[in-house]
Amino acid sequence: MNEILWIGVGVAAFVALGWAVLLPSISKEVARYQRTGDVAPLLARIRSRRPAARPAAFDLAIKTMWNAYQRELCPPLIRELAKDHTREPVAQYWLSQLMQVEPKMAREHLDQNFVSRFFLPDLAARCGRAG
Repeated sequence: MNEILWIGVGVAAFVALGWAVLLPSISKEVARYQRTGDVAPLLARIRSRRPAARPAAFDLAIKTMWNAYQRELCPPLIRELAKDHTREPVAQYWLSQLMQVEPKMAREHLDQNFVSRFFLPDLAARCGRAG
């Protein structure tokens, strides 16, 4: 029983360490994007993560700007998230949010072809940011 407890503690510490490393670097690039309007360094930082960690990194970046009402900075990230991770619930959540909450912005950044290729309404209807 003691061994299982220590394994659990080790896994929790590993996850916490991963988040401790992920958050500052993504947050730093989000702040740079907010200042400069250049999304390329932020996308590079997100794409430097292992593939399974990228949706969470996109989510962190988008959520930070969305909640700060800098929503005009979100569509390029939402596009890339949807293209790279179409079947991830978080991608469908953000596409849905953009189209429902900011429809004018969505029309400016997402053409009908993009929406028909990458938006999965059945999946979007079943999920929030985390699924």
